[in-house]
Amino acid sequence: MLPNKVTPEAMEARIAATQYTHPEGTTLTFCILHLDNGYTVTGESACVDPANFDAELGRKIAHEQAFDKLWPLFGFLLAEDRYREAGDSKATGLDFGEALKILRAGGAVKRAGWNGQGMYVFWLQGSNTIAKIHGFGFGEYMGEPVFRDALFMYTANGELVPWSVAQSDALAEDWEIVQ
Repeated sequence: MLPNKVTPEAMEARIAATQYTHPEGTTLTFCILHLDNGYTVTGESACVDPANFDAELGRKIAHEQAFDKLWPLFGFLLAEDRYREAGDSKATGLDFGEALKILRAGGAVKRAGWNGQGMYVFWLQGSNTIAKIHGFGFGEYMGEPVFRDALFMYTANGELVPWSVAQSDALAEDWEIVQ
């Protein structure tokens, strides 16, 4: 089970290196946090009066600013991990309209109510897929066939067959995304 919040300790554990830069003749301090995946985040600090410049305080403020930039990044990562962990539970109960959008986007769908194991439906782009396989263009030449898109089902027997939606499937609300 994934955590339900981002912690400073979790973010600190991902920092592989910290680098500070202080350009000569300025009151600027830059902090670069190098994360273990190669990503970097920066922070900076400066003071108005050079007489007030404190290098240690500049590093502290620059580090805090860089570290603050990690919160939304790690929040997104945690939300994405939790979404992926939920898997099919977030993708069940779809109606056929939603399932059709997934098919058009190149995904595959199945119904929880189908009896056969491993059955699913997918969209085969005729002009992009079938024409390439058979060495045709895309129907632009005289007499050349135009391959239309079609839905196919992968059956429980491991066969691919053309598929047309039945009324019971079109009205069902138990469509699921096939992972």
